[in-house]
Amino acid sequence: MEKLNIVIRVANFEDLEEIVGVRMDNAIYHANLSEAYKVKKEAYSFMEKHSKMMISNENSIIFLAEINKKIVGYAIGILKGQHPIFELPKIAFIEDIFISIDHQNKGIGKELIKALQSWFKKTGVGRIELKVFNLNKNGIQFWEKMGFNCDMLGMTKSIK
Repeated sequence: MEKLNIVIRVANFEDLEEIVGVRMDNAIYHANLSEAYKVKKEAYSFMEKHSKMMISNENSIIFLAEINKKIVGYAIGILKGQHPIFELPKIAFIEDIFISIDHQNKGIGKELIKALQSWFKKTGVGRIELKVFNLNKNGIQFWEKMGFNCDMLGMTKSIK
């Protein structure tokens, strides 16, 4: 197996179009897991605005994974601060991560999470939280492998 030359770096505005493309791939991946997650027509525009906001905000970061100068994955982290009620350490949230399907299971996700964890640690974070779609078995296995465990269960109910 050939060694991939993976570059992990912080996103900038010049990356926007490519970031949004990979984020749309992520949306489609999740839409294929469940009929409940149909992608809206406005999704591209939202992803573009949201990505700009994440790049420009000092309390968030987007790390990119590149192979041969092509973006093949990303991870978005957000600083949330202290919990208002409980004596928990400063909290960060992993908002999103995705690796292009043809580049999964090559250690890229692990490298992106290492970069996020390093950034979080530098900012004084002591606890990382995230959400994972319950039908995303690959995602759940990935997070468990990365040392995360379930301590809160999210539930939903459709009403008509």
